[in-house]
Amino acid sequence: MVELELQCFHDFMLAYVGSRWVAILKTTRLNLRISEARLAKLKRIAVQKEKTMTQMVEEWIDKLKEEKPS
Repeated sequence: MVELELQCFHDFMLAYVGSRWVAILKTTRLNLRISEARLAKLKRIAVQKEKTMTQMVEEWIDKLKEEKPS
């Protein structure tokens, strides 16, 4: 039997599994409207890069630069 201890924080959880802590990010669903052509392109590129579409979108979001408030 596997022992599991969870500690919840604002945007992630820590799980103690076996003999180590593992971070588990809380996730949510995003729905958006894009053209079929763009969706097909995202799927093709994700397959080529051996990534999920979620990983592709997350990486793109991580590259966005935030503007400093004026």
